[in-house]
Amino acid sequence: MKSRGLTVLLLYCLLLPSLFTACHKNIRQRAAEEAREYTRKYCPTPVYNNTRTDSTVFNIETDEYIYYCTLTGTVDNQDFVNQHHDELRLSIAQAIRNEVKLLKYKQAGFAFRYICRSAQSPEKILFDETFTKEDYR
Repeated sequence: MKSRGLTVLLLYCLLLPSLFTACHKNIRQRAAEEAREYTRKYCPTPVYNNTRTDSTVFNIETDEYIYYCTLTGTVDNQDFVNQHHDELRLSIAQAIRNEVKLLKYKQAGFAFRYICRSAQSPEKILFDETFTKEDYR
């Protein structure tokens, strides 16, 4: 009788943690869900520094968190973007580096991609850059 009770207790101890972890979504599923939720709640965002975030998506296959943005005003210009490309990359990499809300995604090694279109000509992509952990460490 004691051995049966011990066996049952041992099974509970071994199986119980796996039951709780099975209920948790993995980080990729959470990222996809959070991106959808952010887009639903906040997008399109108000224009700030001539930029508006239109939506966010997490691509589970590529581990990329993608920001779709629109550039307006003086930065809605391919020549301007080309002239300031390096500054834009450094600025975005610094913003990713400093953003505490992205910590779990950065720790997981996710890439962050920014696809920025023209407000005047929405079919035109002015900036399309991917930032990997080497860029934001």
